[in-house]
Amino acid sequence: MGAIRQFGALLDRLGDGLSAVARFVLLAILVLINVEVAGRYLLGFSTLIADEYGGYMFTWVLMFGFLHAHRHGHFLRVSILRLRLGTRGRHVLDAISAAIGVILAAIAGYGAWQTFSVSWAFGSTSAFASETPLVIPQVALPLGIGLLFLSFLEELLRHAVLAAAPEPSP
Repeated sequence: MGAIRQFGALLDRLGDGLSAVARFVLLAILVLINVEVAGRYLLGFSTLIADEYGGYMFTWVLMFGFLHAHRHGHFLRVSILRLRLGTRGRHVLDAISAAIGVILAAIAGYGAWQTFSVSWAFGSTSAFASETPLVIPQVALPLGIGLLFLSFLEELLRHAVLAAAPEPSP
């Protein structure tokens, strides 16, 4: 159980760090959009990249936020059944939920990796004026979903061990 806790603590620190980066990226989005608006309406020019890069940065914020949200229990949870169970039952239900998360994250991660791989193999660029290599915004997807996969896996292992542990005697 000690290795699982250490792995969880590492994921917690990584999630908190990525959350801090996400806040910085949100600030950058704010600045970029305001420069675009002020440029268009006050000075008559456009950055030509505000919409495109705002979308890319939003994707990064979302992917950075997944790990933090999961580690801090901010994903949607329906608790009506869970609250009626004992300690062992909660751990079993949490392990099952985490197993479903592992499977779904694996499927999403595979799709994200395939998308990234195709862009890498063909050197795909955006259709916008910047012609940004698409691997730059797309790398956020397999990274973010991969970290979410690891977080669900840690949760699965932790709850499986706790569910299998003997009940403390009164």
